[in-house]
Amino acid sequence: MRIDSPQLKEKEREFLLGEARRIINLLKKEFLLVDGSLCLEKTGNIKRPFHVFHDLGDFIPFFLYFGEEEFIDGQINLFRNFLSEGIFISEHPSLGMKGLAKSYEYTDLLFGLANYFEYKQNEESGSLLLENSQKAVDLFKLNKNPSSFYLVKHKFHLPIFDSRDGMFIELFLENFNFFGEPRFIDIAENVFNKLISGGFYKKFGILPKMRAFLPWPANDILPAKYFGAGEIMKYNTNCLFAFLSLFQKTKDKKILDVIIRMVEAIKERAICERGGVIDVFRPKGEPSKSFLAPSFALLDFLCDFYVEFGRREDIELAKEVACFWIERQGKTGLFPLCGESKASFIDSETDMMIALEKLFELTGEKQIKQAQQKCWEGTMKWHAGNDFVLSVDIDSGKVLNFGQRTKFVSLFLKMIILKLEKLENKDIYKDLKLFNLLKDR
Repeated sequence: MRIDSPQLKEKEREFLLGEARRIINLLKKEFLLVDGSLCLEKTGNIKRPFHVFHDLGDFIPFFLYFGEEEFIDGQINLFRNFLSEGIFISEHPSLGMKGLAKSYEYTDLLFGLANYFEYKQNEESGSLLLENSQKAVDLFKLNKNPSSFYLVKHKFHLPIFDSRDGMFIELFLENFNFFGEPRFIDIAENVFNKLISGGFYKKFGILPKMRAFLPWPANDILPAKYFGAGEIMKYNTNCLFAFLSLFQKTKDKKILDVIIRMVEAIKERAICERGGVIDVFRPKGEPSKSFLAPSFALLDFLCDFYVEFGRREDIELAKEVACFWIERQGKTGLFPLCGESKASFIDSETDMMIALEKLFELTGEKQIKQAQQKCWEGTMKWHAGNDFVLSVDIDSGKVLNFGQRTKFVSLFLKMIILKLEKLENKDIYKDLKLFNLLKDR
């Protein structure tokens, strides 16, 4: 029987749909808090007593893809009840403080509400998205000098700008597409301009984790790990995706110049061992090791950028990054969390497989597809086979971390969706809906 025969395709489809149903049922049965909302994570039978509302974007689109509208409606109602006077207050401290509203938690939250509105297309879901988008603008001053942390009790905006706020650019461009209000483009452009106006970026071409809007002498005493170092994953790669979206909307050459400068700076300052991407760029101190998360994120972006502009150097760098990790695949087929580790990390396996699929679509190189397939088989056996534990040994499959994080279990549905869509002969770069579903932010 041929591999692409209708009988084998149908068998594969049934298997994938069965796995999707198993994941969804697992989350609905074992990951709920007393109030019926999804918990943040659990280990064994012990659930951490925290909600996962700040990760709405990491489960809403995938549950809706598999027809779970009633369950998501329920989660949205629970989210509404969780707000305090319309504000989402973090359950976790940052910078040594509790009671904060945090911009980064609002980004995935708004991504989820945007997906919910796109699916429901009704006035109620549209109002929910607009209300929370405006709340984010007000809390974090996104149309002025951004403040990424708001101390709710004291109504105080901390003068600190988290570079992950670049994600708001994509969010507000999406809001513009939904509602057609020019103010959303203005906010996106303001966030972009504030991100690139700091001294760290101007000097190194890489964004720092955080920037402070303080008088000059005060900046000299700020902790270097936040204000004098540039984390590649999220802080820089999410901004690259956002800047590309902004360029596609405005065609402003200044934005393209920034993207190219950042890519070149990362290539020069944040890649070691011919293709391994470090996690943190520090102008001073010991160089960091290569990590899988910043590597797959850069690989993912380079593929998108190559599709847009066709620069040969971008696809060649993407192949170097992929080859670095393919050489380090374990006997299970899983990738290590970092270059010298023997531990996998479930979420990075998912995103690496999607990045490799993009690269295979663009190059057609068999070793890339083979590496992805090996990782899929290893993930299904050792992670899915253990109800999506966080980490296993990449050679033996032995469980190293029995924790289960709700969003990582849900995000594995992305790979199942990709496999299902591939059975219909769809490609990521030829199907916008699929492309958007597979985004990692």
